[in-house]
Amino acid sequence: MVKDKTTLLKICNCTISRGHKLLIKNISLSVTSGESMALLGPNGVGKTSFLRCIVGFEDPKNGKVITQGGVSFLPQNFNLLSELTVTEMILLGKVRDLKWYEYPNYHDLKIAQNLLEQFGIAELASKPFSQLSGGQKQIVLIAQAIISGSNLLVLDEPSSSLDLRNQVKLFQIMEELREERGISLIFSTHDPNLAYHHSSKVVMIGSKSHYYGNSKEVMDTLSLKKVYGVKFEKLISGNDNKKYFINKDI
Repeated sequence: MVKDKTTLLKICNCTISRGHKLLIKNISLSVTSGESMALLGPNGVGKTSFLRCIVGFEDPKNGKVITQGGVSFLPQNFNLLSELTVTEMILLGKVRDLKWYEYPNYHDLKIAQNLLEQFGIAELASKPFSQLSGGQKQIVLIAQAIISGSNLLVLDEPSSSLDLRNQVKLFQIMEELREERGISLIFSTHDPNLAYHHSSKVVMIGSKSHYYGNSKEVMDTLSLKKVYGVKFEKLISGNDNKKYFINKDI
């Protein structure tokens, strides 16, 4: 567990828009090392635009976004058809630290191999990246971000194209990165339960309102109804005593 907390992201009184459409008005927040923050809301409300402002691909209409350390962004859709092997793809993360005539060294290779072991994909080391499934590609790109030295990972709907098994595996890896390496994670999702169970903070974006704060405090049936426009019911699982939200209008 990370003891020393460093502020890796600070958003100061930001207003975010897409074209002439106002998405979020005057939001301020921070994320420290080892924290996870979910960006929650239905499709089309501006979650991706918000993430792009965080990583510097777009500018907010007003306010400031301040990051410290390395930031890596994993988009929802990536059309990478590279024939590089999985190991070579991970080692690409070292390129920004090397001069034009240098190559990753033996130490870098050992780090890549350790990441392959930690993430449970060592058997894919020599496989071409283009032949991986969507979930496997995401895990490889996360390993690439780690070896690059990034301490803030921003993921746009990382579970949208994954089956349940790979969803579980991906979020287990994300928890390990947070707890063992102090890496901060920001991810967008339209699934309230993923946000509730895998983030310490949440930004809930609706078409007319937004909420921000501790996930366990901000997320309830009333705030979810205002964000999604449908009724939710809170359930307590008899197996693990965890809280879950289900859509009553289905």
